[in-house]
Amino acid sequence: MKSRFPALTAAQSARVRAAQPLWSKLTRLVFQRHPHREWATYFIFGYRRTSWGVAVTLVDLVPPAPGDLSRSSHIVSFSPEYISRAVEMRDATPLGIGFVHSHPLGWGVVPSASDDDMDVYFARLSLPFGRGQPYLSLIVNFDKDGRLVFSGRLFDRGEWLAVTHLHVAGTDLERFTSSLIASGAPSDIENPILARWNALLGQDITIRFRDATVGFIGCSGTGSPAVETFARAQVGNFVLVDEQRFSGSNLERVHGSSIADVTEPGPFKVEIMARMIRSINPCAKVTALVGNGLDDPVIDELLRCDLVIGGTDTLHGRSLLGDLASLYLVPSIDTGVLPRGKNGCVTSQLIEIARYGVGEPCPYCQDRIPALALHAEMLPSEERKRCEIAAADAIKRGDDGAAYWQGGPPQLPAVGYLTTIAGAMAAGYGLNWILGTAKMPHQRLQFDLGQPEFSFVSSDVIQRQGCGCIRWQGHSDQGERSVSMPTHFPKAQRITAF
Repeated sequence: MKSRFPALTAAQSARVRAAQPLWSKLTRLVFQRHPHREWATYFIFGYRRTSWGVAVTLVDLVPPAPGDLSRSSHIVSFSPEYISRAVEMRDATPLGIGFVHSHPLGWGVVPSASDDDMDVYFARLSLPFGRGQPYLSLIVNFDKDGRLVFSGRLFDRGEWLAVTHLHVAGTDLERFTSSLIASGAPSDIENPILARWNALLGQDITIRFRDATVGFIGCSGTGSPAVETFARAQVGNFVLVDEQRFSGSNLERVHGSSIADVTEPGPFKVEIMARMIRSINPCAKVTALVGNGLDDPVIDELLRCDLVIGGTDTLHGRSLLGDLASLYLVPSIDTGVLPRGKNGCVTSQLIEIARYGVGEPCPYCQDRIPALALHAEMLPSEERKRCEIAAADAIKRGDDGAAYWQGGPPQLPAVGYLTTIAGAMAAGYGLNWILGTAKMPHQRLQFDLGQPEFSFVSSDVIQRQGCGCIRWQGHSDQGERSVSMPTHFPKAQRITAF
């Protein structure tokens, strides 16, 4: 029998993300009558329309009050009051409204005829009213082995999109693929490559790595060894972001480069990374973008990732990592190095690694974003020059030049052995985070390779009350970003050769 439900568009799809505490609360609620009967709840969500579809981030539940759902019915049966309350909430906020319900055990997650009718009804409500928000419908269940399974569809601007993936981010990173999407079997070549990983963990982790998507903001000293480590682990999908071309001084620390790359102009660093990935894993899918992480096309691609690795030494790049974790629920690991030398001796071999998890302190909570330095970073070159001249004039008058200019971002003298250690460590923490096999021991850590006991220090703080990472968690584009791309920054371009 032909379905009466409108066809899903094949051109785009949707991904759903939830913070682990909220997802746990949601599943406890909707499975309260499982395994024999259904139950449900509305929820509100943030969203971002991207080049590939819609990225959805759950914000909070709108749980049923007593009498909102019929307990005498085996399936979900709404009261008019519950529907009205959900619609009123949607109309009062820029956030979208969604609905999730469980199916009885053994029923799978294929929408029933009544599910189709319900979704068409709510989709119609979203067209003439509200603020043009999408409507999202999810179905959850357990399979015969007790594992969570789901399906979903999203209605946006007259079209229905399939929900392909559900990400749950917290201490562990979970990724579920819709049961209505076929999953391929691992190829024969992957198993022997990951034999040491499998021996270490006592299980085959091939599919988990193969299906993962990891983003890299910065593909130079710390970014390139991280890329190589993930590539050798047979991670299947990469999003590479860097705006710079390769130069001769990069050869000492950029993994995957060779003397043949020392040309004028040199290749883009993302091209070198893509070439290296393909030389290790020809089946890997690589998206390479030349540009700044703040650019909208770059953010669109990063929202497909399980995890983002930050290898840039800019403050606005670090701020972006915090926004990805809080607004869009995409966790990240940031890494950097600070070597120093004096009188022919190395005096500091400092490495720093920080984690920005969902529901954890952002870079601002951790006091890692000096406001004046961030402002200097974002200025156009002509404005910087005016500030430098004003500071020099002030000094000549005997005044404080720092009132006009405190200097731009320094060029850090990063060297290859130090950046390789930092990038590989960040990759190790990231790989185990994706697998759920080990945890980074601190939110932020520093150590110095040249000092006794490495002079190790750590910092574990709580989120600062009033910070945007609390107020806007999961709000996506309906929240407030801490920094946006200035108009004078060059636009990103996609490298299509890979």
